[in-house]
Amino acid sequence: EQIERLTRELEEVKKARIDAENRNKELLDNVSDVNNQLSALKKLKEESDNKVADLKAKNESLSSELVKLSNGVSLNLAKQRENNLTECLNRRHAMAEEVLQENLEISQRKIANKESELMSLRKD
Repeated sequence: EQIERLTRELEEVKKARIDAENRNKELLDNVSDVNNQLSALKKLKEESDNKVADLKAKNESLSSELVKLSNGVSLNLAKQRENNLTECLNRRHAMAEEVLQENLEISQRKIANKESELMSLRKD
């Protein structure tokens, strides 16, 4: 009877170990997926920053050229347009940066949670 009980306990422990190993594999896969998403988001942010910088440079170049061609009222209108475009670009960039930052924070929280779960399973 004691041998049967110990055999059952051993089987339960083996099953629990297999379940823990399977869960560990799932968590590792999830961490890998989240890391890939994080890398993609970082690349997207870098591309967005580069695009904004290019657009600002182009805007400044076009505005500078326009100023050279204009005078009087036209000059004031060009300055106003440049200011409006710059403000618009800054707002767009800020909004895109907020979205990317939120996604980055979400991904970092997911990674931290997965790593915490993984550490918890390893302790068990």
